[in-house]
This record gives sequence, structure tokens and C-alpha cells, in this order.
Amino acid sequence: MVCACHGVSAAAIRACGARDLAGVGAATAAGTGCGSCRPEIAALLARQPEDA
Repeated sequence: MVCACHGVSAAAIRACGARDLAGVGAATAAGTGCGSCRPEIAALLARQPEDA
């Protein structure tokens, strides 16, 4: 569980297709509560391979 406020898992964040924190928030609500998960979300996004 990455975002406890909204119950969003790392898998859901990876699957949402967003490329930035704002996109993740819009797609899953992760990072829009207390905000403590935002650094972890950013790290997940940084590890995502870019689409060619």
C-alpha cells in the first residue's frame, strides 16, 4: 500500500498510466490526502520505463 489515505497500491499506480504526480492523483487519488506518500509515488514513477 503506497497511499494509505485512499488505499492505493503500487500496482495501481503503475497501471494507471500517469507519468507525473498530478496524473497519478487525478487517476487514483493517491497523493491527494495528507501527501506523505508523494515521495514514494515520485520514486515509483522514476523507475517506470519510458514508452518508446
